[in-house]
Amino acid sequence: MPDTPSFHAIDTWLQGLLTQLSSPRRKAMNIAIAREMRRRNQKRITQQKNPDGSPFIARKRLRDRQGRIRRAMFARLKTAKNMKVAASPGEAAVYFEGRKGYIARTHQYGREDSVSRNGPRVKYPARRLLGFDDASAKEIERQILSFLGKDL
Repeated sequence: MPDTPSFHAIDTWLQGLLTQLSSPRRKAMNIAIAREMRRRNQKRITQQKNPDGSPFIARKRLRDRQGRIRRAMFARLKTAKNMKVAASPGEAAVYFEGRKGYIARTHQYGREDSVSRNGPRVKYPARRLLGFDDASAKEIERQILSFLGKDL
């Protein structure tokens, strides 16, 4: 399943209807959609799953320590304080900002980074923090139709 489903089908049949909405209403709709997508991504991160439903790749075991790390990955990164929402009449976005964005990108795309300042460089496995699945696409359609039903 692709990471980001194509929304071209939605675009073609809703384009005419969306242009009838006023600019403030489109922005309000996009804010609602972005908040819902943030909520869905937060829930998925809590479950430690990628957008396709597969589990995150587990952390490497620590050689010197016994037991396991009890705290789930990205516990603070998934909070609303760190997972920002932005919207305009033409788009909606969920993103991480600043240093937290750098950390999220490292994990999202499986990049190489140092563990700590002047520490060893490690290749992190890709863990998709942000993304869409089929249920998210259907929810976006439902919210758009709901907003259109209120206005038209």
